[in-house]
Amino acid sequence: MKSYAFSVLHNIESDFSLLNAHVIKVIFKELDFLNEARNSENCLDNFRKLSPHIANYVYAPKVYWNLSTSKLLTMEFMDGAQINDVKAIQKLGVQPSEVAKLVSHAFVEMIYKHGFVHCDSHTANLLHTGKRKPQLVLLDHGLYKDLDFNIRFNYAALLKAIRSVGLKKGIRFVRVELGGLGIGLVDGQEVKRVFGSLEVVRAGCKPVVRGVEVVLEGAGLRCLME
Repeated sequence: MKSYAFSVLHNIESDFSLLNAHVIKVIFKELDFLNEARNSENCLDNFRKLSPHIANYVYAPKVYWNLSTSKLLTMEFMDGAQINDVKAIQKLGVQPSEVAKLVSHAFVEMIYKHGFVHCDSHTANLLHTGKRKPQLVLLDHGLYKDLDFNIRFNYAALLKAIRSVGLKKGIRFVRVELGGLGIGLVDGQEVKRVFGSLEVVRAGCKPVVRGVEVVLEGAGLRCLME
């Protein structure tokens, strides 16, 4: 499988050489199932140590280490509703909005507090299993991203710009202060388009924004939200 993927990548035009190198690196990680097992346990360990207030609501399947190798991963079977299956979630006696809040909160914790983020979070990899209470199960831990303090700090500042200073000042702030995010390198209209799409954060996602503020507080970044 690896050799086939590499042969395909090497036939792609050289303009994609940087992307090729990244994809090759990712493939090695994704196909090392012991790496996936470690990621799974590290993720839960972060929630237990750094986010104990929601640790009981975030779960990953147990790894059977004695039956696992770098080419075979044996884990606990999990049965649940995909997080976009509204009817199935309601049958479990839970409001879909509560599940959505938990998913948002869990990933906010990973991004801003843990600095260790699950990077394959499509709906097939996120299950809800709780009855009458939201319970998030994270599947497929093959790919994670480490975020250092500077990245987390800058994105917290970006959130502050969206949240508090408005569109016009926010554009100026992003272009001048946050060029390291890649946003300051584009023209004004493109930045306006990006900010315009993120206005939903200000207008319609107050519980999520409040969750971010709480996490920033816990990570020593409260000053950015004032």
